[in-house]
Amino acid sequence: MFFENIKLAVSSLFANKLRTFLTMLGIIIGITSVIAIKTVGNAMTDSVQEQMSAFGVNNVSISMYPDFNNTEVSNMDYDSIPKEQFTQEMLQDMLKTYSSQITALSVEQFLSSSKVVPDPDVPEVYANIDIDGVNSGYFTAENITMIDGKIFDKNAFENGSFQAIVSDFFVNNLYGGDTKKALGKQVDVTVNDETTETYTIVGVYRYDVSKMGIGEGTATKDVSTNFFVPYKNAVDQQPERQKLGITNFTLVTSAGTDTMAFADDVKQFLTDRLQENTLYTVDAFSMQSMVEESKKTMDSLTLAITAIAAIALLVGGIGVMNIMTVSITERTREIGTRKALGAQNSAIRGQFITEAVILCLVGGLFGMIDGIIVGYVACHFMGYVAKVPLSSVLIAFGFSTAIGVFFGYYPASKAARMDPIEALRYE
Repeated sequence: MFFENIKLAVSSLFANKLRTFLTMLGIIIGITSVIAIKTVGNAMTDSVQEQMSAFGVNNVSISMYPDFNNTEVSNMDYDSIPKEQFTQEMLQDMLKTYSSQITALSVEQFLSSSKVVPDPDVPEVYANIDIDGVNSGYFTAENITMIDGKIFDKNAFENGSFQAIVSDFFVNNLYGGDTKKALGKQVDVTVNDETTETYTIVGVYRYDVSKMGIGEGTATKDVSTNFFVPYKNAVDQQPERQKLGITNFTLVTSAGTDTMAFADDVKQFLTDRLQENTLYTVDAFSMQSMVEESKKTMDSLTLAITAIAAIALLVGGIGVMNIMTVSITERTREIGTRKALGAQNSAIRGQFITEAVILCLVGGLFGMIDGIIVGYVACHFMGYVAKVPLSSVLIAFGFSTAIGVFFGYYPASKAARMDPIEALRYE
């Protein structure tokens, strides 16, 4: 009986090819939309996560700032708020307490933006820079890739030596891309538009465009890249900064550490050591938490758009019900003849449900193929790596089957309940 129903359904659908195609079109469009949107949504989510992970998924950022929820602080001028900082004792205590979970501590101090012009008589040869004072842990936290030379040695950090690590963009602009030629060279840099200091280049790093970003329309030659100097060097040239001390830093956690839980632990640890000063508060967040939040947001957005696209499936299902109702009306005498010859109601019902299911399955199959193709093409033009969600494909295909059963049941039941005598009289 099952195979006979399939045979009857196929012959009926082929007898009205155009009507069959137009009915399937709603199913095809609905499933194509769902799969394509899920494919693009997953690709966008993965891309955002990869970009955010590039900033250090194992990093935990710690900062200290005045607690403006404190009434005493809110009633004070900012400049009159007593200054607080993470003392060396506090940091050493923290590193000792969490030694198994911390692989590096990064501190950074911006000094100045500048423009290096080696020869005033050749103004077209220049390099834009942002002078940044960093410690050794910074290179680990930011995944800085060295191309040539070395990272500052211990003495350079401790003495605040006038050494510098420059980008490959800097080397391209001033030395034609020859890193060997750049190493050991001394460059004069104007700091804060006031004094000129001479730095010796000891290393060259690769400038990560995707991570640090380049403004739209900015020529490569004009990109301002980091000009790394020892942290103490940057602080020594800013007397006002020396008074502030360290108010924020980044911790690099070891592999396997739950960064979100670790961030809470460190926050509490440092907060406990600031109990005497209730004017300040400590904040800590992990990049992992931002990645998780972004994923939730992207998933919610994709789900919402997919739900809207799924409306097309509903419309397609209504189209199936409509065409099956029309088909049953046209085949009233056929139904009456079958019932007069002894066909059971269940056989009649099964015949038309099978027809509706085949209609939706074929439409679902074409929709799956089209959805995968559209998803890949859309991702290609948007610059994402397409990843077709297998679960969504299977769910969409299963949903198309469910639509056939659900929207085909009422017309099929109507056909099964027909009075054979009235059906044979139908003109």
